[in-house]
Amino acid sequence: MPASIHNSRQGRLAGVYEALVAQPNATVSSLMKQTCLSRPTITTLLDSLTELGLVAPQGAEGNVGRPAETWAPRKDAGVVIGVDLLHRSALLAVARLDGEIIDTDHRSEVSVDPSARFTTLLDLISKHITEGTAGPPLAIVVSTTGTVDLDGRLMRSDAVPQWRVSLSVANSRNACTCRCGSRTT
Repeated sequence: MPASIHNSRQGRLAGVYEALVAQPNATVSSLMKQTCLSRPTITTLLDSLTELGLVAPQGAEGNVGRPAETWAPRKDAGVVIGVDLLHRSALLAVARLDGEIIDTDHRSEVSVDPSARFTTLLDLISKHITEGTAGPPLAIVVSTTGTVDLDGRLMRSDAVPQWRVSLSVANSRNACTCRCGSRTT
């Protein structure tokens, strides 16, 4: 794990979580080796990740002496939804937090009319928010052409001109409690 990750609690949480994704059913000792963090730090971070619903103990490993508890990411912790919005089509992918893609949806012949395009985008995302069975959406990312400012805020979207104005409306209309973002290309 890079030294810069150790500089913040969020970085350490992310490092331990990523280590568990890479090696499910890991023990505290194996996490210590992977992350170069101390046993008390790993234990505290695992407690925090458990409280967040992201990981769960999997039982004991070994049968000699005191068995070590193993940990793994929860498969129902949540999903990430990504949409690639192109000129005439859209591709949506839903992935669990361990990176496994569990659903895709391709829409060809997406209208170039801005209102119809925006409605199609919201409907596509809403369908997968309500149909999700692998947990709540924790992030939604839409990739499209346009301009972002230095803080990562969308300033202009070529594909959906009203995106900037409507982003907060879309979030409240869909009652989505996840973090939403956009990336332009």
